[in-house]
Amino acid sequence: MKKIFLLFFCAIPQFCFASNNITKLTSSEIIFLIVVAIFAYVILLIKRETSKNIYNQNIDMIISSPTPQNTQLKRIAIYTGLNKIKSNDNNFSIISFIDFASLLFVKYHQNYGYKAIKNIQPFFDFELNNNSDTIETDIRIENIIIYDVRCENESNYIIIEFVSTYTSIIGLQNKATTHREKSVERWLFHRNQKYKSPSQPEEIGVLSGFCNDWKVSSINIVSVVRVNKYQSERMFVYNGIKNKSEHIDNMELMFQNYHRGEYFGYTDFCKKTAIPYFKAIWEDYANDGFEKCKYTLSHNILDYIRVHKKLINSGNNVSKIENIDVTDYEVIKYVADNFYELITIKIYFSCLDYVLNSDKKCISGNSILPEETSVFVSFVAHHRTLTEKDSKYIIYSIWN
Repeated sequence: MKKIFLLFFCAIPQFCFASNNITKLTSSEIIFLIVVAIFAYVILLIKRETSKNIYNQNIDMIISSPTPQNTQLKRIAIYTGLNKIKSNDNNFSIISFIDFASLLFVKYHQNYGYKAIKNIQPFFDFELNNNSDTIETDIRIENIIIYDVRCENESNYIIIEFVSTYTSIIGLQNKATTHREKSVERWLFHRNQKYKSPSQPEEIGVLSGFCNDWKVSSINIVSVVRVNKYQSERMFVYNGIKNKSEHIDNMELMFQNYHRGEYFGYTDFCKKTAIPYFKAIWEDYANDGFEKCKYTLSHNILDYIRVHKKLINSGNNVSKIENIDVTDYEVIKYVADNFYELITIKIYFSCLDYVLNSDKKCISGNSILPEETSVFVSFVAHHRTLTEKDSKYIIYSIWN
């Protein structure tokens, strides 16, 4: 393609300025030749860009419309990829990896444009920008998705899709403009298969140790949109109680084997732990310190809730979440490895979620009529044994 373009591009001036040709070309013909040359150049640029990362190109090729069949095939492909990594690295923990990826994501955005971003440079294959007129603060990760997993060319590849909101400050001092943005980003992590995970992982919430050999080779910005004030004021999106999930976990027997005599099954776990933990967050929402439930929340989700309150209350407004009423629940996923277990539950509930201004007037939401919605809540715990009944789960993530 490149050779064709060069031949064509060089042929234009030769043709135009050759004797007896320049006088024969009309203005329309000259414009046509210029347009064709520009078009060929654009194709060359596109080809050059897509050839930079064959892995991303292949990903785009296998993704089609999200029909139930395609979704199921994609899920199978991801599980197959994770199993291949696990077969070569018995201590690999996808739970620890997700924790590592999310912490790196937050630090990347928190330090974007600052010299401190160089502290995480070892985790990236490309040069990070430490000199920008744009600052990103108040980062909230709203969803984390394992987008794809590949094992090829003696390397392992994992694409994580992050859905997040953050405050973008452009410019400096009194000339700065501030607005809230929602972004979807896909991060490509890779690791040579010769590296193995350590026999003991670091504590959840620590950016070191367990995943040091994983590097980020590319960041693909899928979309960035500005979020209006109303959208960013409320903790949840309320669309009424939705239908039950199509994909329900079938690993209850494994869960029971890990918790003999403690939980008799998923329902027992939900009643004894999941629902009380979930309700305790919002009962303690008025307390900025979250003293009652802070030990049941991960650093990620605690920061998530605090950032939300800070965004609302900074304008003399007060965010309220009251009268939580859980109406139903279902276990969506259960994952267990050598070190951790993760259980994701879809919780259906209603509540009052509203914002008061300095005059105690409701300016967002409804302070009288409860609204219905559902959220996915993920709980993480270190593996328990029969002699460690006091081990506690923590709420690792909450998203609509």
